[in-house]
Amino acid sequence: MDETLERIVYFVTVLEAFNDRLRESQRELAQLRDTVSPHWQDSVRSWHDERWNPLEEMSAHYLTVEAPAYVEFLQAKINALRGYLDG
Repeated sequence: MDETLERIVYFVTVLEAFNDRLRESQRELAQLRDTVSPHWQDSVRSWHDERWNPLEEMSAHYLTVEAPAYVEFLQAKINALRGYLDG
């Protein structure tokens, strides 16, 4: 059980780092997109938007809803495991 606790704690750390990096990447992409947007108004842009927008929406939903719920769930499991191990 000690190893399980260590692995869950490590996983939460890695998951939070991933979430932070994804959040930063989304922010950077939005800034870059805003920069090129006035100059990129052709059919390729339309094609790109059709593919990009659903991905952007899913990422935003993950970051605002799912990611916090996953971390909260894992923290609850960590607390339960610690309570069990500490007696």
